[in-house]
Amino acid sequence: MISRPILLSPALPAHLIQHMIQHCTHPSTLVVCSTRDDFLSVVAQHIIDEQQHHHQEDASPSPPPTTAAAHLLAAPLFQVAVARHIRVVFAPTVSHLRAHLSVFCLDDSSVPAPPTTAAAHGSSSSAPPTPTLLIYGLLALHRETSEWSVQGLGGTAAVLVEAAARVGMRAVVVEPRAYGEEVELGQLLGDEVPILSGVARRTGLALRGSGWAGRTVEVKRVLARWFDFREGNWDGEGEGEVM
Repeated sequence: MISRPILLSPALPAHLIQHMIQHCTHPSTLVVCSTRDDFLSVVAQHIIDEQQHHHQEDASPSPPPTTAAAHLLAAPLFQVAVARHIRVVFAPTVSHLRAHLSVFCLDDSSVPAPPTTAAAHGSSSSAPPTPTLLIYGLLALHRETSEWSVQGLGGTAAVLVEAAARVGMRAVVVEPRAYGEEVELGQLLGDEVPILSGVARRTGLALRGSGWAGRTVEVKRVLARWFDFREGNWDGEGEGEVM
């Protein structure tokens, strides 16, 4: 039985990639809601920021913690091999994302299955985890567009959940965050969206409430129909959700 779709707390790109390498099985697919160049630029900047941060701490008597970026730079050969079997797709607009999801299938993927995944998931006798269809940046893709609405978010969420169910995968949504930025899951879910697509923001100095013309609701209320909301275990510690 496929688990209910989930929306996890925001993650740095390097954390997300490392997590997928460690916990996701073929034919898991990562859909990045940006262009390829923009995503790689963000990943590279994250690695640079972490390296600079820990260089500043070199004078500390205690050794610096191992970071997700460091893991990626020194990834074991097996992890690199597994990563090559995770499909990655880039969707820079809402239209691109919906179009891809509406025809999403496993037959058109050129990404082969790895020779074995037993070492990645423990004993070969254990049941393999459900493959994941993960969307990175779904909310960010809609924000500041005419699709930032109950209509827009609801329409995309429905297409995503239907696509995942059609191919026997678990739908997962993760929002991005920048290095050094603290974005709580509750903060994202508390953002206000207008009911209808194309509603303009109100202007003026005496704005109150959400700043949108007309009725608004919280993102949580829109997405609760399809998703459970969980904290992600991005640093490998604590009790967050593991995909």
